[in-house]
Amino acid sequence: MTSILLATVTGLSLGAPLDPHDVASDATWILHVDLERAFASSLGALVVDPAQRKVTFGVEPDEALDTFKSDYGVDPLTDLHSVTMFGHGADPREGVVLVKANSTIGHLVTRFATPEHGHQMVSIAGRDLHAWTQGGETHYVHVGGTGEDKRVLFSQSTSALTEAIDVLEAGHASFEGTVAPSSGSIVYAMSIDPASLAKAGFQSNFLARMDSIVMDLGEESGDAYARLSLTAPDADQAGQMAGMAQGMLAVGRMMAPDDPRVREAMKILDAVSFDVDGRDVRISCTCPASKLKSLMQDDD
Repeated sequence: MTSILLATVTGLSLGAPLDPHDVASDATWILHVDLERAFASSLGALVVDPAQRKVTFGVEPDEALDTFKSDYGVDPLTDLHSVTMFGHGADPREGVVLVKANSTIGHLVTRFATPEHGHQMVSIAGRDLHAWTQGGETHYVHVGGTGEDKRVLFSQSTSALTEAIDVLEAGHASFEGTVAPSSGSIVYAMSIDPASLAKAGFQSNFLARMDSIVMDLGEESGDAYARLSLTAPDADQAGQMAGMAQGMLAVGRMMAPDDPRVREAMKILDAVSFDVDGRDVRISCTCPASKLKSLMQDDD
């Protein structure tokens, strides 16, 4: 059941912006995807509009989408509002996923709440939770909210899950860190402990050297944007990080194949800007969403 929820949400990448009050106070990393805003954007039309889907992907996905809706009772393009993932350490099993959706998500949970699907109800810390065991691992699920404002929490950690429920429903302390996604944010990610991510399998000296990382991707006033903010241990390392990033862009330009479409795409990199202020490095790129959209479509 949880694998279906994850596939539905992560397989898609108005508005349902990040709400810090949904996140546990001890979170050290957050990933938020605003599905409503994504599908309402001009780039989202490549997925939502059937004609544009065919041009972009060269296939007719409607039959598969209709089958999915028939089998699971959920339309991933309209029924899901947002997904927020957060945690406080290197072990992804300690993380929590929060899905905001309409009432159909509750029907999906009920549909798979059978012993045949490895389901049972368990009582933990005075709360009744759904539990699905798959491949020797158990995922715990809580369905909250009312009416068309459903909130589904799931995690492999019962302690992390019950803490998340307390944040949402009992008013316990929530996240108070610096969380500032832009108004057009679609994908927002941050970590105030990047070294722990490096230990979790993202083997990267770059991550290990940073004190914090914030990434924001979205669309504002007809422009698509990507912004990356880094905080280094000191100003010298901040300068080194900026120089390394600029060098990587230069190498990318030199190694790009001599193809008209690639050359056109590489022009977007000309809009990349760098700003270093003490320990902070800000890298940003903005381009017309219409230009990015045309590059993603198959003109052949």
